[in-house]
Amino acid sequence: MLCILLDEDDSHDVTWSYRSQKPRLQRSPRRRRAKPVRCLSHYSSKADERKKQQNKSAATRYREKKRSQEIENEMLCSELERQNKQLRTCVHDMTKEVAVLRKLVIDIFRSPNIDSVPQ
Repeated sequence: MLCILLDEDDSHDVTWSYRSQKPRLQRSPRRRRAKPVRCLSHYSSKADERKKQQNKSAATRYREKKRSQEIENEMLCSELERQNKQLRTCVHDMTKEVAVLRKLVIDIFRSPNIDSVPQ
């Protein structure tokens, strides 16, 4: 049961306020995550130094392998281009020869003396 007393004077009560009775929760300003800082002491131990050196040498080997593959591919490409040029020349020559032979065959069959063809 709710009981309200009108006789009491709450103006002198320190705990009472005109504002809402629930205390507000204040949000703290958002903190941004700090970026990870590379610490030079991270590679301080011998095992870490060894891993760092292994990684460096592996990267160097990988780059060298890629360079040698690139040089090999360029050499293969130039060889294939040379071969392609040679084959195109051969095709061109054979096309000319076929045209000449075709013309000869047509001339032979069009000539009136088919019997006089030497055997």
